[in-house]
Amino acid sequence: MLFIVTVAVYWTIWFFIDPIGDLAMRTWLLALLCAPFNIGGNIWTIAGNAESETSVFAIVSFYQRAGDNATTMLGLTGYQNAGKTAFTVFGFVGYQSAGNYALIWIGIAAYQSACTEASIGLGLVWYQRAEKRAETCKAIAIYQKVVSCSERSFAIASVLKARE
Repeated sequence: MLFIVTVAVYWTIWFFIDPIGDLAMRTWLLALLCAPFNIGGNIWTIAGNAESETSVFAIVSFYQRAGDNATTMLGLTGYQNAGKTAFTVFGFVGYQSAGNYALIWIGIAAYQSACTEASIGLGLVWYQRAEKRAETCKAIAIYQKVVSCSERSFAIASVLKARE
Protein backbone atom coordinates (compact mmCIF):
# COMPACT_ATOMS: atom_id res chain seq x y z
CA MET A 1 0.00 0.00 0.00
CA LEU A 2 2.84 2.39 0.87
CA PHE A 3 4.35 1.75 -2.58
CA ILE A 4 1.09 2.62 -4.37
CA VAL A 5 0.60 5.81 -2.35
CA THR A 6 4.20 6.88 -3.02
CA VAL A 7 3.92 6.38 -6.77
CA ALA A 8 0.55 8.15 -6.87
CA VAL A 9 1.84 11.18 -4.96
CA TYR A 10 5.01 11.48 -7.10
CA TRP A 11 2.93 10.99 -10.27
CA THR A 12 0.51 13.75 -9.24
CA ILE A 13 3.33 16.18 -8.48
CA TRP A 14 5.00 15.41 -11.81
CA PHE A 15 1.67 15.82 -13.64
CA PHE A 16 1.15 19.31 -12.18
CA ILE A 17 4.68 20.33 -13.13
CA ASP A 18 4.47 18.88 -16.65
CA PRO A 19 0.97 17.75 -17.72
CA ILE A 20 2.13 16.96 -21.26
CA GLY A 21 3.99 13.74 -21.86
CA ASP A 22 3.73 9.98 -22.03
CA LEU A 23 1.72 9.08 -18.94
CA ALA A 24 2.42 5.35 -19.18
CA MET A 25 6.18 5.89 -19.38
CA ARG A 26 5.98 8.29 -16.45
CA THR A 27 4.11 5.69 -14.38
CA TRP A 28 6.62 2.91 -15.14
CA LEU A 29 9.58 5.17 -14.38
CA LEU A 30 8.13 6.26 -11.05
CA ALA A 31 7.24 2.66 -10.17
CA LEU A 32 10.84 1.61 -10.84
CA LEU A 33 12.31 4.49 -8.81
CA CYS A 34 9.95 3.87 -5.88
CA ALA A 35 10.10 0.08 -5.88
CA PRO A 36 11.32 -1.50 -2.64
CA PHE A 37 13.81 -4.32 -3.17
CA ASN A 38 14.33 -6.91 -0.43
CA ILE A 39 18.03 -7.82 -0.41
CA GLY A 40 19.18 -10.00 2.45
CA GLY A 41 16.15 -9.06 4.53
CA ASN A 42 16.85 -5.33 4.18
CA ILE A 43 14.76 -2.96 2.06
CA TRP A 44 16.60 -0.94 -0.61
CA THR A 45 14.94 1.76 -2.72
CA ILE A 46 15.98 4.67 -4.89
CA ALA A 47 13.19 7.14 -4.17
CA GLY A 48 10.59 5.14 -2.31
CA ASN A 49 9.18 5.05 1.18
CA ALA A 50 9.56 1.86 3.18
CA GLU A 51 8.95 -0.06 6.38
CA SER A 52 11.02 -3.04 7.48
CA GLU A 53 11.58 -5.25 10.50
CA THR A 54 15.31 -5.04 9.74
CA SER A 55 16.85 -2.08 7.84
CA VAL A 56 15.79 0.43 5.19
CA PHE A 57 18.26 2.10 2.81
CA ALA A 58 17.25 4.82 0.31
CA ILE A 59 18.85 7.48 -1.83
CA VAL A 60 15.81 9.75 -1.40
CA SER A 61 12.93 8.95 0.92
CA PHE A 62 10.16 10.83 2.69
CA TYR A 63 9.11 8.06 5.10
CA GLN A 64 11.27 5.34 6.69
CA ARG A 65 10.52 3.03 9.59
CA ALA A 66 12.89 0.20 10.46
CA GLY A 67 13.45 -2.25 13.28
CA ASP A 68 17.22 -1.83 12.98
CA ASN A 69 18.62 0.98 10.80
CA ALA A 70 17.01 3.63 8.58
CA THR A 71 19.39 5.38 6.18
CA THR A 72 18.74 8.01 3.53
CA MET A 73 21.45 9.61 1.41
CA LEU A 74 19.82 12.88 0.38
CA GLY A 75 16.59 14.63 0.32
CA LEU A 76 13.52 15.52 2.18
CA THR A 77 12.84 13.02 4.95
CA GLY A 78 9.61 13.78 6.72
CA TYR A 79 9.67 10.80 9.09
CA GLN A 80 12.59 8.54 9.97
CA ASN A 81 12.33 6.06 12.83
CA ALA A 82 14.69 3.19 13.62
CA GLY A 83 15.19 0.69 16.40
CA LYS A 84 18.97 1.21 16.32
CA THR A 85 20.27 4.00 14.05
CA ALA A 86 18.46 6.66 12.01
CA PHE A 87 20.95 8.30 9.64
CA THR A 88 20.65 11.02 6.99
CA VAL A 89 23.70 12.06 4.99
CA PHE A 90 22.37 15.31 3.47
CA GLY A 91 18.98 16.95 3.59
CA PHE A 92 16.00 18.06 5.62
CA VAL A 93 14.55 15.82 8.32
CA GLY A 94 11.22 16.64 9.87
CA TYR A 95 11.16 13.91 12.54
CA GLN A 96 14.08 11.60 13.34
CA SER A 97 13.99 9.09 16.19
CA ALA A 98 16.19 6.11 17.03
CA GLY A 99 16.75 3.52 19.71
CA ASN A 100 20.49 4.22 19.76
CA TYR A 101 21.72 6.97 17.41
CA ALA A 102 19.92 9.72 15.45
CA LEU A 103 22.52 11.21 13.09
CA ILE A 104 22.57 13.87 10.36
CA TRP A 105 25.81 14.79 8.63
CA ILE A 106 24.66 17.92 6.79
CA GLY A 107 21.17 19.31 6.98
CA ILE A 108 18.27 20.76 8.89
CA ALA A 109 16.18 18.86 11.43
CA ALA A 110 12.98 19.91 13.14
CA TYR A 111 13.00 17.12 15.76
CA GLN A 112 15.77 14.69 16.62
CA SER A 113 15.55 12.13 19.43
CA ALA A 114 17.63 9.11 20.46
CA CYS A 115 18.09 6.84 23.43
CA THR A 116 21.88 7.11 23.22
CA GLU A 117 23.01 10.04 21.03
CA ALA A 118 21.41 12.68 18.82
CA SER A 119 23.95 14.41 16.61
CA ILE A 120 24.09 16.81 13.67
CA GLY A 121 27.35 17.56 11.87
CA LEU A 122 26.71 20.74 9.90
CA GLY A 123 23.37 22.51 9.93
CA LEU A 124 20.49 23.44 12.18
CA VAL A 125 18.31 21.43 14.55
CA TRP A 126 15.23 22.88 16.20
CA TYR A 127 14.73 20.33 19.01
CA GLN A 128 17.34 17.75 19.98
CA ARG A 129 16.73 15.19 22.73
CA ALA A 130 18.88 12.27 23.89
CA GLU A 131 19.26 10.01 26.89
CA LYS A 132 23.06 10.28 27.02
CA ARG A 133 24.47 12.81 24.52
CA ALA A 134 23.17 15.63 22.30
CA GLU A 135 25.77 17.05 19.93
CA THR A 136 26.03 19.80 17.32
CA CYS A 137 29.45 19.61 15.66
CA LYS A 138 29.42 22.61 13.33
CA ALA A 139 25.74 23.27 13.80
CA ILE A 140 23.18 25.22 15.79
CA ALA A 141 20.57 23.73 18.10
CA ILE A 142 17.64 25.89 19.12
CA TYR A 143 16.89 23.56 22.05
CA GLN A 144 18.90 20.63 23.45
CA LYS A 145 17.99 18.22 26.20
CA VAL A 146 19.75 15.26 27.77
CA VAL A 147 17.10 13.54 29.85
CA SER A 148 19.22 12.47 32.83
CA CYS A 149 21.19 15.71 32.95
CA SER A 150 20.08 19.10 31.80
CA GLU A 151 18.71 21.19 28.97
CA ARG A 152 19.52 24.44 27.26
CA SER A 153 18.29 26.68 24.54
CA PHE A 154 20.45 27.86 21.66
CA ALA A 155 23.68 25.92 21.38
CA ILE A 156 26.40 26.34 18.77
CA ALA A 157 29.01 23.61 18.16
CA SER A 158 28.31 22.00 21.51
CA VAL A 159 28.08 18.71 23.34
CA LEU A 160 25.57 18.18 26.13
CA LYS A 161 26.04 14.84 27.83
CA ALA A 162 24.84 12.92 30.85
CA ARG A 163 26.89 12.79 34.00
CA GLU A 164 29.00 9.71 34.28
